[in-house]
Amino acid sequence: MPKTEQAKDIMLNKCKDYHRGNKKQMKQIEHFRNTYTSNQAIYWYTRDSFIYRLVNRAFRTENITLWYLFRYYVIDLCTQLENVYNEQNIKTCLTLYHVSNNGFFSSSTDINIAKKFIQDAVDTDDFKVIMFEITVDGSSLENTIFVDIDKYTKIIDEREILFNISSIFKIEHVSHDSDLSAWIVKMTATDEGTDEIKKRIEAKKRDFHKDNINLMFDRPLLDMNEYTKAESYFQMLLQVLPTSHKNRA
Repeated sequence: MPKTEQAKDIMLNKCKDYHRGNKKQMKQIEHFRNTYTSNQAIYWYTRDSFIYRLVNRAFRTENITLWYLFRYYVIDLCTQLENVYNEQNIKTCLTLYHVSNNGFFSSSTDINIAKKFIQDAVDTDDFKVIMFEITVDGSSLENTIFVDIDKYTKIIDEREILFNISSIFKIEHVSHDSDLSAWIVKMTATDEGTDEIKKRIEAKKRDFHKDNINLMFDRPLLDMNEYTKAESYFQMLLQVLPTSHKNRA
């Protein structure tokens, strides 16, 4: 996906529209505009920042239009996670506990941290309280990117491990813990399926000429009969692409 200064401006203008009238957030957006560099992506994600909230909102709502608009930052975050993963070279076997899943899967090595996130939750007919327990064997994984981000965060002793958005987990066992009043889902991080996903992505890229990369997102939406979302995506492209761009034809 294209990552340009224009993409940065479009992203930040969208953030300003969302936070219009909020002086504190406007100040933070301008600070980001003037000081941000690509090696600060994790730093901004671990803060209670406008970019953290809006990127998570985009993934949580599966809003492809927002995914495209925030590509400038998301590309940086994925790239920095991969770089730090290679530097840390974690080869031990970890047991982690899920904290949140907003595109980038967040977990902690401390079960008590995870318990805090579910302590006030209540099971209902429509919603179930779940704690994910994840086993990660760093010595056997090649495509699963996970990073210890403790040194990047302001939150002391959260012992956070952050997974990249391409991570895959296999469910091994599900049981109910009466003491926690929660379902325990035991999962294992796996590389299974990642090669097939990469092949499909590369095939999609070949289906489109380089100049038409902006149109990659519309086809899945149309295939899933998500016509309203596809229309929203096209309308967004009309707003952000230059009038002379060939994709406007």
